Amino acid sequence: MRVESIEIGHAEDGFRAHQHENTSTQHLVDGSFLDDNTFSDSETDLGSIVWRPGVREWLVLSCVSLVAMMDAFAATMVTPIIPVLSAVFQQPFRSVLWVDTSYLLANAASQPLFAMLSEVFGQGPILIIAVVIATAGTGVCTGSLSVPSLVVGRTIQGAGGGGATAVSLLLVTDLLPYPYRARFSEHTCRAWALGAMLGPLSGGVFAQYGNWNWAFYFSYLFSGLTLLVAPFAIDLRECNKVFTHAARKMDWIGAVLTFLGIGSVLMGVSWVGQRPSGWDDWRILVSICIGGLAMVVLVLWESIWVVQPMFNLGIFNSISTIMLYAGCLFQGFLILCHFQNLSMYIFLVKRFSSSLTGVSIMAVTAAALLILLLVNKMRIGGYPFRSRWVIRVGWLLSLLVTGSFILLGRNTPTPGWVLFFFATGLSHALLVFGYNSCSHSESLVCKREEQEELQQTQAGRNSSRAFAILMFSVLRMWGSCIAVPVGGTIVLTQMAQEIDRNTTGSSSSFVGQNGIMLSPDNRDELGHLFLSGFRMAWRFFLGVPVLGGLTSLLIR
Repeated sequence: MRVESIEIGHAEDGFRAHQHENTSTQHLVDGSFLDDNTFSDSETDLGSIVWRPGVREWLVLSCVSLVAMMDAFAATMVTPIIPVLSAVFQQPFRSVLWVDTSYLLANAASQPLFAMLSEVFGQGPILIIAVVIATAGTGVCTGSLSVPSLVVGRTIQGAGGGGATAVSLLLVTDLLPYPYRARFSEHTCRAWALGAMLGPLSGGVFAQYGNWNWAFYFSYLFSGLTLLVAPFAIDLRECNKVFTHAARKMDWIGAVLTFLGIGSVLMGVSWVGQRPSGWDDWRILVSICIGGLAMVVLVLWESIWVVQPMFNLGIFNSISTIMLYAGCLFQGFLILCHFQNLSMYIFLVKRFSSSLTGVSIMAVTAAALLILLLVNKMRIGGYPFRSRWVIRVGWLLSLLVTGSFILLGRNTPTPGWVLFFFATGLSHALLVFGYNSCSHSESLVCKREEQEELQQTQAGRNSSRAFAILMFSVLRMWGSCIAVPVGGTIVLTQMAQEIDRNTTGSSSSFVGQNGIMLSPDNRDELGHLFLSGFRMAWRFFLGVPVLGGLTSLLIR
């Protein structure tokens, strides 16, 4: 059987071409297998279809995996060095948190925009442009001498990373026949986990033994490898000749409203505690109201007025789908809450160095990578109905772990917090695997609906299941960018209240004009105050896995 000769152009066309070479599987690819009610819960149906990716398919998967590693590395590399940046630039924690928030916000806002651009100019050229933009943002970060310039660089880097991620998801959707998307997309999940493991480690090591911006130089490795592999994996000549007419129909207003809405809300939340009057300050209320109004206008614009929407609200066509998307949003929120607060706990409370902080976070990421490898070997993804239970177990474990973090203190033994960290990685690995499997399984079941939608609209991508799969990445990143300022506000507000209750002369050493700051002399006292805010934050975050678990009960 000459299964290696399948062309990459469109995976389904290649799959149909292979149908003529293997008549024994013809009834599986002519659409009749979709009528089999046992397909979604049977592994034998998947195994009966003979298809193997060729060299070019593996090149595309390698390119996509490199993009996932680049994005995960950039998103997590600054997590263990936030306190270091506060001390180096003499800026309060609240301001330095925007170094992380700016990347995540730009990443989430740019994904739908670059997905639209790929429809006009082709996926290959847009992927290269996105990686180049991310590389340019990395260059700005390496030369930054202040927090504002670093935030600008991270915004550019996040826009490129989000665009590359979006185009990569579309590439995988077009590359693989639909019965195999879930299984082969797990390579991307494992690559993301590997990048998230290397990010905190390199950031902490370089911050202690070199300079904090050396970690940004290390990120050039991923972008360089992507630019090296991409020309051999994807078609760079693909471009819509009528791009001028198509570009006019693109949803530019939706892109602006997305960035304005989320950015204004997050900015208002980050100011809470920084202003003397708290939530009553007019600046905070105006910022949040502007953001909320922009989000309302965005929903109306996308559902009523726009010709080619950036967010097709038609994909929210069932309670099960809405719960899947809500669960991804909650998981993205919890991932960054865990990363941010656990690294601060290790650095300030346990008083580890920045390099050991990065090594400690590996207890979370390495566990996630290990579990993703094990579930792939166990072939759990061949039974989509089991994926729902994987999600539910993941949320239950996440609830137990989040509640256990309240017990962490300065004298917690090393085996204790390592066990909690490992369980955290296990819970997120189960959630990532479960949501990835469920999303592609739903894409498989709704294949005929996709074909009908493609016949009824000229904006094929925005109404297809490819865009539905893209929304999982967008919402997970939205949850992450919300988590950083919200979690930071809760912790820093509690710390400020503790300072007000215990006003001493030593408190002024780390309370600057704009908030709490870190210096080499106040680390012990700051760690004691942070522990109070740390415990308060986990009491608040206990609601997130509860909501996530409730949404998982409504998934079909």
